[in-house]
Amino acid sequence: MITQHNDEDNSPAPPTRLVRVTQAAEILAISRSRCYELIARKLLPSVRLHGSVRVSVRQLEEYVRKLERDAKDEAPQCLPANREASEKEEGR
Repeated sequence: MITQHNDEDNSPAPPTRLVRVTQAAEILAISRSRCYELIARKLLPSVRLHGSVRVSVRQLEEYVRKLERDAKDEAPQCLPANREASEKEEGR
């Protein structure tokens, strides 16, 4: 979660719950237009607040978790080495 500090007494302000699309794009390390594309394709949930688009920090965190899960599922599995090939390489 994003935390900010009050300037007056340097005490922590309440955590930010909604961020602008530009901030969401920064957090995800993507362009603003790519972030709007994710929102339009319903891959990144958003809300409208007085006509402005905002993204929930919680939804950003969930989106990143989903990306990590998908990457893990797509990672190539290590196959056991071919025993004969490795024996030949070792000169057995």
